[in-house]
Amino acid sequence: MKRLRKSPQVTCPRLLKQIVTTLFPHHENRRRQVFVQPNDGIIPPVTVEELREICGRFGDNKAPGLDGIPNRALKLAVKTRPDLFANTFEACLKEGIFPAKWKKQKLVLLPKPGKQPGNLASYRPICLLDTMGKMMERVIYNRLLPIVEASNGLSERQFGFRRAHSTVDAIGMVVNLAKGVLISGGCCAVVALDAKNAFNSANWNRIKRALADIGVPGYLANLVENYLSERTLWYGTDEGPKEYIVTAGVPQ
Repeated sequence: MKRLRKSPQVTCPRLLKQIVTTLFPHHENRRRQVFVQPNDGIIPPVTVEELREICGRFGDNKAPGLDGIPNRALKLAVKTRPDLFANTFEACLKEGIFPAKWKKQKLVLLPKPGKQPGNLASYRPICLLDTMGKMMERVIYNRLLPIVEASNGLSERQFGFRRAHSTVDAIGMVVNLAKGVLISGGCCAVVALDAKNAFNSANWNRIKRALADIGVPGYLANLVENYLSERTLWYGTDEGPKEYIVTAGVPQ
């Protein structure tokens, strides 16, 4: 949060619009053509223990989203009345609805060290979300991950964003493969690819299709369908706040 407070923000409407449209490309999305399923199967309840574990993941001093609710206050509220939060999150699971308020994200641009101000490549975008929405995201994650892993939905060579998988493991695998090739008298080359603006460009239809292919339960399929729709980005300018419709990617 301290870094966000110290960082001077871009406020020129023209420059901000250029930055936003470049960072958040527009994708055509065909809603409700991938899947809409009945809420089949048992929906795991949200427990007090789960809420406690989720709250432990959010630091007290992290910057809040547009609702302005500090994490410290929200965590105290969860501790005081966990039943209210559990009931709310369970209703979202059953109804297949991710509330619209939690789909709004606030854009903050962090200047990159040594970069010339005013250039598109001079800033690192951060999207601030309401912590309530991030808690709901974790509830979804806790139910989706075991299904994806059990169905071999993730490659054994995917090391990012996975428990018990690290950069060290990835490097170790590459080194061992190279050693094996060289020992056998072969040649080895390492080719590295970088996907430009990968997080903000992830195609929603492909994400939903991938979940459909592994047969996720209807309640999760419908919730992800709703989650990946009608998302908006808020940013402040000299002319007042502006909203931009987001049609691809995942907040980061």
